[in-house]
Amino acid sequence: LWRSVRAGAAAPRDLTVAARHGSECGTVKLLCRLGDGLEVETVAIPPPPERRAGSPPERRAANARAATTLCLSSQVGCARGCTFCATGRMGIVRNLTASEILDQAVAGIAECAARGLPPPRNVVFMGMGEPLDNADAVRDACASLTDGDKFAFGRDRVTVSTVAPTPGCFEFFARADAPAIAFSLHAADDALRRRLVPTARYSLAELRDGLLRALAARPTKRRRVVVECVLIRDVNDGVDDAEAIADFLKPLEAACRGANSNADGPRRRTGVLVNLIPFNAVASSDFEAPTPQAVAAFQQRLRDRGSWASTRTPRGDDDAAACGQLA
Repeated sequence: LWRSVRAGAAAPRDLTVAARHGSECGTVKLLCRLGDGLEVETVAIPPPPERRAGSPPERRAANARAATTLCLSSQVGCARGCTFCATGRMGIVRNLTASEILDQAVAGIAECAARGLPPPRNVVFMGMGEPLDNADAVRDACASLTDGDKFAFGRDRVTVSTVAPTPGCFEFFARADAPAIAFSLHAADDALRRRLVPTARYSLAELRDGLLRALAARPTKRRRVVVECVLIRDVNDGVDDAEAIADFLKPLEAACRGANSNADGPRRRTGVLVNLIPFNAVASSDFEAPTPQAVAAFQQRLRDRGSWASTRTPRGDDDAAACGQLA
């Protein structure tokens, strides 16, 4: 059974794929219908064509291990209400079971095989829902995803992203075998973050303390965290916002510094990666994407402050399959 799953030859049991949509960039969005008729969306994000097997070696060299990433949902809807996110406008309908989460992976692996895409090697819980509002099911799903006799994904290739409902939620990551951590920060000012995440009830200092406790409980080599920031024009995309985030990160960078061999090298990789995500259009939203110049200036200011920062290239935004567009 599991060999068939990994080969893309198995079919999901607790859901059906009701629709498939492909973007020009190769990203594929699956509309997954659950047994009760409710639906969630799952996305398969292949590497750009120039980084796939068969492309010229000199073009693959930048990322020789490029593979497809599966973006899974953990809930139907979401209670967190992030103002830049289509799922947040739905409210919460219900949690998914671990089996329903895993069936998305089964469907995604099969879709990649059918389309001749590189097999998935990465899984991110960045689809619909707040994973840590459904922690038990997500934990069980992660255990199967990283089980060498089942899905066989590497531990560091399964990432759970959280907006951090409480400081204590980070205990989910306080184990040697826990998945990789992504913290949806978006702003380092409490008032601004509450504007973007209206359900935020704890200060950023309290949330950071919870994350620091979780990092301290992990093996040194696994003390890494991705900090996600959706950048919105004239809302949180200024260099002052970048300065505030750089200040906020310093204790996290200190806690993670020993996790990466390049911490003192020219690239200054500290174990904390700030992933900048230009806002993707959402229906009926007044928000706008930042200019490329603003994103570049934001990233450069972080780098000038010694932080490791990258910008996420939009994938699937022409088909409402990008970050913040699932609903």
